[in-house]
Amino acid sequence: MAKNTFSSAFRKIDVDQYCEDNYKEDEVDQVGPQGPDENDVKNLLSKYPFYAIDNGKVIDALKLVLANAPLGCKNQQIKENALNLTLKVLLSIKPSQIEEAVNSLDMDLLDVLMKYVYKGFENPSEGSSGHLLVWHEKVYSIGGVGCIEYLLENVSTFTLNQIWKHLSDELKKDEELQSRLPCLEHYNRDDAIMHIDGPPPAKYRCLMCRNVNRQERNIDRGSRSLR
Repeated sequence: MAKNTFSSAFRKIDVDQYCEDNYKEDEVDQVGPQGPDENDVKNLLSKYPFYAIDNGKVIDALKLVLANAPLGCKNQQIKENALNLTLKVLLSIKPSQIEEAVNSLDMDLLDVLMKYVYKGFENPSEGSSGHLLVWHEKVYSIGGVGCIEYLLENVSTFTLNQIWKHLSDELKKDEELQSRLPCLEHYNRDDAIMHIDGPPPAKYRCLMCRNVNRQERNIDRGSRSLR
């Protein structure tokens, strides 16, 4: 006679505890990064620019928001709060003092700073783009090629097209970066062979651009072989 191998232990398990609806978002968020403390930042900014030590205080505020950036956080509200607070600090610092502030940061904080500068370009407010452009120029003077690598790895074609006008002329000369811009030559044009609805792909993904580049390379090889 076969033995009953089914256990009745499962009847004692509270299955409701495994229901996703029973997890509280705030409990999960407590484990991850919470971003910079707004009160601490405001306290530092309140001392700027009314005291002789104003530069130190505002730079401390900058370091505070960058060091506590909620990188990897999945809570959109926390990320938005951190972005708004960081932009408030960036826009509070006078253009004449930006270079001093940038020079006070290590490479890790400069990397975080550049991410927020690009986020600021994506979501401009009145007068913010010109101010952020100064930040970008000062960071780029230190970060150099690292700024290009960040754009290639982290910024979408749509976003790159939005912030392109704010980038330095030196950055715009980079051919690989240019290839990440949307192809407006072959897409979404009434007189073009190809027409699609929605955003066009990056140039390096456009089949027609790739064919043109291939033909140009073949012509170049042919002209060199004839020499």
